[in-house]
Amino acid sequence: MKKKILRNSKFLSLGLLTITTSTLVLSSCYSFNSYINSQKRDANLTITYSNVDKEQTNNRIPSSISKQEFKKFFILGYSIKDKNDKSNRRVTNGPVHLIDQSDYEIVELIPDDKYGKLEAKIRIKQFNGIFNVVIQYNLLNQQTVNLNQKLKNKTEATYTLEQARTLALNDPDAYIRNNKYYQELKAHAINYFNSNQVNQYWSQTYTNRIGYGSDLAQSNNQRVNDFNKVAYDEQNVFHIQNPKILDKEIKTVKEYVPKGSNNTYWIDRALIHELIKINPYGYLPTAFAQFINTIKKEEYYKFINITNDKKTIINNSKDKLNEIEIVEILYRMTDRHGELEFIIKIKDLKTNQFVHLSEEFNTTNSSLKRNEDYWKFIYDRSISINFLSTKDGKEAHINSGTGWIVDRIKDDSIDPDYVKVLVATNLHVLSFSNFTKTKKEDERTRWFSKEEYEQYLKKNKYQLVSDTYLDKERYKYVLWSTAAYKPDISNFYSSLAGVSSASLAKVYNLNQDTWLDRTWFIPSIQANGVISNDNLATYIKTKNGIKTLANGTMDLIIVPMLLKKEDIKKRLPAYYDVLDTKNEADWYIGLGNNKAYLPQLQTFRAGYPGDHRFSSNALTFFMGSKAYGGLVQGFDREITSETIIDYLGVKKINNKDGVADLNNTYLHKMFNVGSRLISSEEIGQLGAGSSGSLVIDARFNPIGIHFASLLSKSYGTENNTQIANLFVAQSPDLIGDVNLGVALRNKLKKDRIYTYKINPKTE
Repeated sequence: MKKKILRNSKFLSLGLLTITTSTLVLSSCYSFNSYINSQKRDANLTITYSNVDKEQTNNRIPSSISKQEFKKFFILGYSIKDKNDKSNRRVTNGPVHLIDQSDYEIVELIPDDKYGKLEAKIRIKQFNGIFNVVIQYNLLNQQTVNLNQKLKNKTEATYTLEQARTLALNDPDAYIRNNKYYQELKAHAINYFNSNQVNQYWSQTYTNRIGYGSDLAQSNNQRVNDFNKVAYDEQNVFHIQNPKILDKEIKTVKEYVPKGSNNTYWIDRALIHELIKINPYGYLPTAFAQFINTIKKEEYYKFINITNDKKTIINNSKDKLNEIEIVEILYRMTDRHGELEFIIKIKDLKTNQFVHLSEEFNTTNSSLKRNEDYWKFIYDRSISINFLSTKDGKEAHINSGTGWIVDRIKDDSIDPDYVKVLVATNLHVLSFSNFTKTKKEDERTRWFSKEEYEQYLKKNKYQLVSDTYLDKERYKYVLWSTAAYKPDISNFYSSLAGVSSASLAKVYNLNQDTWLDRTWFIPSIQANGVISNDNLATYIKTKNGIKTLANGTMDLIIVPMLLKKEDIKKRLPAYYDVLDTKNEADWYIGLGNNKAYLPQLQTFRAGYPGDHRFSSNALTFFMGSKAYGGLVQGFDREITSETIIDYLGVKKINNKDGVADLNNTYLHKMFNVGSRLISSEEIGQLGAGSSGSLVIDARFNPIGIHFASLLSKSYGTENNTQIANLFVAQSPDLIGDVNLGVALRNKLKKDRIYTYKINPKTE
C-alpha cells in the first residue's frame, strides 16, 4: 500500500503554523519507530525498535539472522496508551521504555527473504501475551541480492585523479551524473521499472542507489502503473556511502621514513586543498569523502609526495613507491565543525608495519564549510511571514510561514528609504490567510487592525493567561515587527532567532496594491498521467487514454514586497551590508542555476517554525534541517482534495486555459503537481511555521522550497520525512513552468521589469 502524503495524522506539519482560538494554543506531535497494539486489557502497548548495527543488517538476508543476533542488532522498547484515553493522540505519543535483553524472550523469528522482512514474536516478562514486531527496510531482499551479484566487484571509484580534477572543475553535475557505476545502476533500475514486477519492497533496492523512482519507466502508462509501487518517504532516499573512520585512539603521523631509507613520505597538502575547492559534492568534510570514493584506488599513490635526503621532492610515480604499499584511505571528520583529517594507511614492505599518514583541514585553513554555514546562508535571506485576521473581532487567527528574498526589483518610483524585493513562499501560506474573495462568505476573514487587536487583548486578558503560554500579548510584537532581534541560530529548538523584518500585514499597510497582486507569479503546470477519483473528475480531461490535469502548479508563489532599509539594517544585517554596493547583485540567489537536482547531494533547509517550547519567551525562531541524499519524485499523480491549493486571485484568473471549462465552484482551485524532493530529517525537524523555507544543496545552490513534513516514524522509519517542491521538474509528464528560474526570467522580460540578478538592465 502506498504511504500517502496527506494532511492528516501522519503529517508532522504542512509547515504552516495556524492558531485559531481565544486562548491561542499550539499543538505538538511526537512519534517513535514502529508500533503494534497489544492484547492487554487496560492499555495499548506499542513495541518500538532501533537498529544499532546498520552496517551488518544492510548486508544480511532475514533468514540469516539468529535470535542471538536479533538481540544484538535491534534494541526494543515499549510505550503505553491507556484505553480510557479518548483523545486522538497516536499510540506512540507516550514515553518509550527500553526493554532489557534479559526481560524478553524471542519465541519465534519468521523471515521473508523475498521481501526483506523479519517478524519476531516476543514474550515480555512483565506483560501477558505474545507481541509481534516487524523489522522492515533494514535487511536485504531477494531483488537486492540479485542486483549485488550483477554488480559484484564493481564500485563507484571509476575516475582517474586527472579526470576528477578536470571534469569536476568544468562540469560538476556531469561528473556526478555520468559516473559509470551509477549509470549501470540506473540502467538496471530502468529495466526494473519497465518490467511488470515492481513492488514497494523491491523498489527500495533501486531508490536507495539511484535516488529516483517510478518516473524512470519509458511509457506514460507504465509510469502511472509504477506510481503506487514506490514509497516516497525517507527510507527510500539515496544512500550516501559512509566514510571509513579511523578510531581516535590510533596514532597518526605527518610524515614517515621507512627503516633504512633516505625517503620521506607525506601527503600532498596542496592537492587536497585543490580537491576540496572543486568538489562537485559540496564543501563539507563528508562531501569530500564522497568525492574521494569516486577515484580509483590505483590512483591513491598520487596523494603522496616523496622527499629524498636532500629535501628534494622526487617526481612521483607508482614505481617510486617501492618501499610502501597503500592500504586504504580513512578519515576523522565532523560536518558540525567543518573539520577533516585525511588519512592514508600505508604498509612498510620491509617491516610489515602499518602507518597512518595524515593531514588536517578545517574552515580556517581550507575551503571546507560546516553545517552552520549553510543554515546561515539561508538565514541571511529569510523572513518570518505572519498574519493576524479575524471574522468578527471575537477570535484571532494567527498564521505564520517563512519567506526568502529571491531578487530586488529596480524601481526608481519608490521611496529611496525602501527596497522592492521579490519574496518566495508557499502558496498555501497565503491561501490559509482566508482573505481572498474566492472564499465563501462564512469562511472569509479580514485583517485584525492594530488598534482592534489591542482592544481584543485587553478584553480577553484573563482568558488568554494559561499554563502553556505565559504572555499572549507578545504576539502583537510579531505582527508589527517590534520584537527584539536575536541573532543566534542553530539546528535545535533552543535557538530563539527572532522575528521577521516585515510581515505581510505591514506590507499591506504600506502598499495595498502590492498586497492585492499576491498572484504576481504562480507556476502553471500541466500534468499528464494522473490518477483521480470521481469527485474530482471535473478537473481531468482524458485523451488517448491518458488523464490530464491542466490546472496544476507547485506550492510556490513569488510576491513583491517593500522593505524599509532601516528594518533591513536591524534584522537582516548581511543583506544591508551589500545594499547599493557593487556586490549587491551577487548576493541575490534567484531560483538557482536552472539545473536539475541530483539525489547524491546533501541538502539543507531552514525557516521560522512557531515556538514549540512553551516555557520560552520566543514567538518564532530560526531552525535548520539537514538530509544526507534525497529521492526525486516526478510528481504526486494521485489527485485528491488534499493536493488542492486555493487560488488567491482577486483581479485575474491564473492559468486561464486550464480552468476555462470548469464551473465557478472550481474556478480558483489549483493542484500541487510539482516535482518533489523527499529527504530525511537526520539533523533537525522543521515544524509548523516553516512552510516556504528555502532548500539548498551542499554547493549552496537553491534547489527547492519546503512545504511539508511526513510523520513517517509512525510506520517504522528511522526518521521523519521532509518534502519540498523542486525548482526544476524531473518528470517527462509535466509541461509548462517546469524550470522556474527560466519561467520567472521570462515573466520579468515580458513585463519589462528589471532586477539585480535574474533580469539585469544592460547599459
